[in-house]
Amino acid sequence: MSYHPASHSHHISNGLHPRIYSIMVALAIWFILWTWIGFADASGVDYLLAVITAFFTVAISLQAVAGRQWHDHHIWMPKATRDFDDWIDGDFDTGSGRVPARDACIEILLPLAAAAFSMMGFAIVALVMTG
Repeated sequence: MSYHPASHSHHISNGLHPRIYSIMVALAIWFILWTWIGFADASGVDYLLAVITAFFTVAISLQAVAGRQWHDHHIWMPKATRDFDDWIDGDFDTGSGRVPARDACIEILLPLAAAAFSMMGFAIVALVMTG
């Protein structure tokens, strides 16, 4: 992640703040948790739930290892921009141009949140229907 002070007194970033990655992991765990809560009692699906859990675990672990390696081998952001509020108020540099970091955060997290909370809804409906 590299930060460059912009001429209009906020930062431009080409990488996500670590808090965004934490939210991504939390949403994946929320998805897995509600998958097990809603569908573990159904006959014959435990192996499918185990496969889903293993898939998400591998995906999260690979991202964590890659992120750790990146963190250890790159120049970290300056102390003044470590704050999430500074990052979210700045700009995010994408391949097609700069967007406000707040918009980039929403665009990145919205599909993950939609999947996680939709699974929660499906699980609640499944519990009500079987209960």
